[in-house]
Amino acid sequence: PTTKLQLTQCALKVSGMTCGGCAGMVEKALLKVNGVKTAKVDWQSGDVEVQYDSKKTTPEKILAAFNENNAGFRAQLPKPKAS
Repeated sequence: PTTKLQLTQCALKVSGMTCGGCAGMVEKALLKVNGVKTAKVDWQSGDVEVQYDSKKTTPEKILAAFNENNAGFRAQLPKPKAS
């Protein structure tokens, strides 16, 4: 059997997006981060779904790289929902 990439999914919240063009910029920026495979961005809610290779990166590293290189947008991990 072929070994599949271990993709892990995480959600991010990105503030500062005002239109679909912003979402495209955020998506491109996230895809440049080492280990990130896909990024689905909803600019209206600020929700971003990222799939990444957990051997290469972590949600914290993705956030740090994104925030360092993208003035105007701010990414964060969503607050855990109180159960």
